[in-house]
Amino acid sequence: MMANKVVFDGDTVVVHNFCVWCRKNGSFVLTPKQYHDIVVRGKFIQDVFPDLDDDEREFMISGTHAVCWSEMFGREQEQ
Repeated sequence: MMANKVVFDGDTVVVHNFCVWCRKNGSFVLTPKQYHDIVVRGKFIQDVFPDLDDDEREFMISGTHAVCWSEMFGREQEQ
């Protein structure tokens, strides 16, 4: 998980990062348990957040926005 800054605020953990392509800031909120599962226990993002789509999970993993990912690598072709 990419993190420029992590803020623990009681019942939430706010992870701030920036896109590696456009350098704009972004953030997402987790519970302390979710943060622990990912960072300490090494669980996969998709297992902790199965309800998020691929683009949202990618931002958590690499810090890259969906549009920026497309600019860098293009979109996968549907098969």
